[in-house]
Amino acid sequence: MLRVETDEHSPRHQRRGPASKAWVREENLRLTHFLEARLGMAAADGGTLTAPPSSLLDDAAWREATQAFLQAA
Repeated sequence: MLRVETDEHSPRHQRRGPASKAWVREENLRLTHFLEARLGMAAADGGTLTAPPSSLLDDAAWREATQAFLQAA
C-alpha cells in the first residue's frame, strides 16, 4: 500500500486521470534511472532487480533514494 500526499491539499492542485498517470510514468522512469546509475544495471537491457532496492543499495544510496523520492528526513 502506498499513499501519496502533496504539499497542496486543495483539490484544484491534485493530479487526476491522465495527469496522474503521466506523473507516475515520469516518477517510475526517474526511479529506474536512479537505480541504473547506482547499481550499474540497465532496464533497457532487460535487467531486473534480484532483490528489493533497499537491500541492493548501500546506506548512503538508500538515504539518497528516500530523500529524492519520498522526501524523508
